[in-house]
Amino acid sequence: MFASFKTLLCVLVGLVATGYFVFGTEMVPYTKTAVKSVRGSVKEAIGTDFDLDRASMELDESQVELQEFRKKVAELEVDLEDQESRMRVTQEEIESLEAEVGGLTTAYENSGYGAVNDVRWKGLQLTAKQAENRLNSCLQRLEYLGNHNEILVKVIAERKETLNTAEQVLNQGVNRREELALLLESCRFELECDKIMGSSLDFEYASGSLGEAEQILSQASKNSRVNKKVREGNKVDFVLNRSTGVSGAELVKKARSRNGSRVVSINER
Repeated sequence: MFASFKTLLCVLVGLVATGYFVFGTEMVPYTKTAVKSVRGSVKEAIGTDFDLDRASMELDESQVELQEFRKKVAELEVDLEDQESRMRVTQEEIESLEAEVGGLTTAYENSGYGAVNDVRWKGLQLTAKQAENRLNSCLQRLEYLGNHNEILVKVIAERKETLNTAEQVLNQGVNRREELALLLESCRFELECDKIMGSSLDFEYASGSLGEAEQILSQASKNSRVNKKVREGNKVDFVLNRSTGVSGAELVKKARSRNGSRVVSINER
């Protein structure tokens, strides 16, 4: 393995040295140009269809991401519902304890703070010490619940703000994906139109099958007309060059007699 790495390293060093020897200090610009050229060639070879398919795959992946984000939004909603439920339970307990403290305080005062007689409250007969302990316990519980309720109020407010932001982001993502899906369909439609227009232009400019047929028939028609003219020229040459077996004087006499007969016939009319 080390020998293979060493060989590869030697080859790379040799290539760099050769490039520097051939191009000199301009080796880096030449290399960048070559890389850009290859990249452009590969991109052209790939074509628009591949890009649109890749965009479709990205949209499919975005749908999965949106589903995961929607799940997080649902978890936030459930957490908010739990916090609000805790706050309702806390507030109910606070109201119950406040009523208990109010009744126990009144009963404790009516008993002369336990000095005259026992404290009678909710069918119970309590000593002053018992009433004081019960009242102190309720007040401590109210203080704890009050602090807990304040924390819950803050937590719920933060959860609502976070949930509101998350819902906005989710809606924006869904809307954006729908827009991109429509754009993708539009691009596919335009691509199909371009292909159809390209095919019609190929036919029009004789770069397709119909164009090849047109060229063949045009050449065949041209060859036929040329052959016809050649045959007509050969016919004229044959007429002019063949021997009639009649002397020139006889031909002249025959021609004049023919012209004279035409003149006579015209005068007779």
